[in-house]
Amino acid sequence: WAANAGGLVVFDPDSRVRTTDPAPLQLRVETGGQRLANGARIPAQHGEIDFAPRLLSFRNEHRIRYRTQLIGLDSQPADWSANGDRRYPRIPPGDYRFEVSALDAAAASHGPLSFNFRVDAPWWQHPLALTGAALGLVLLGLAGGRVRARALAARATELEQLVAIRTEALERASNTDPLTGAWNRRYFHALIGHWLRDSEARGGLLLLLIDIDHFKQINDQYGHAVGDAVLVEVAARLQRLESGSGQLIRWGGEEFLLILSHDPDRASEVRVRAVLNAVGTKAVTVGELRIVVHCSIGFTRCRPPAEGIEQHIDLVIGRADLALYRAKNAGRHRGVEAQESESDEPRWLSVEP
Repeated sequence: WAANAGGLVVFDPDSRVRTTDPAPLQLRVETGGQRLANGARIPAQHGEIDFAPRLLSFRNEHRIRYRTQLIGLDSQPADWSANGDRRYPRIPPGDYRFEVSALDAAAASHGPLSFNFRVDAPWWQHPLALTGAALGLVLLGLAGGRVRARALAARATELEQLVAIRTEALERASNTDPLTGAWNRRYFHALIGHWLRDSEARGGLLLLLIDIDHFKQINDQYGHAVGDAVLVEVAARLQRLESGSGQLIRWGGEEFLLILSHDPDRASEVRVRAVLNAVGTKAVTVGELRIVVHCSIGFTRCRPPAEGIEQHIDLVIGRADLALYRAKNAGRHRGVEAQESESDEPRWLSVEP
């Protein structure tokens, strides 16, 4: 109670109406450690492009969900996810728009927030360059005699073969991680249907999401050059597994995705144990350093049919990611399988070296 010129007034603190402004949705885009502005033009030989959306809400942050889509590359938005960060190692030339929406803890929608950019084409892909080269060959052929024409024809054939070789090399470069030589995510999404179709008769695929344990400590203690050497050696060991029949993808950072055909005659835990031992049994040698490296693995089955797999492959990867999370929480240096069950919760199976 309080007295004023008008008499007595009462203030009830429980009756105050609290208002909150909508939590702002922000997006940070970087490549090569430099931030990009909306409408940026990116050279053809660009590094990894990182999109990092953040919803500035501090209530129950673990319940915030993001949905993203790179329009021009992704056929549809990704599923709602707690982690909205997206990385694209190599994007083909063209115009793109990255869109992100968010749901806060109260299921209120924010966004969509858009970021437009263009990836320039390399000079050799421009029509004028190709047309000029062809016209030059024609003029040279007309100016010379038959002998000269035959020589030019032979040379043209040689150039075509060289262009084909270089084009193949460029296509491979656009589909692989430049450090480790493993495939990148773009190639994975383009080929997962083909890989699953080839393995339908054997029951589908076995997906292993592999994370190098304590990799940040290796970088902090020895430097990034040594960390890169460790990544290269681990990738080489994974690629040699099962006579090189698997497909290895650099999933991001120190994570790899190893795809194997399901083998009904070999237990999955035996194959996963072989991966753990291949990575951790022998120390990685970098100069005079000998570094003991271990890994954690989350693995699961990807079953047929191959038709429509592009629409639900993220759910399969999500199961493997949950299993990897459990492997880390259980002490690392082990594998955990997410087995399908009739309930929404998978059955979990732990595998140790």
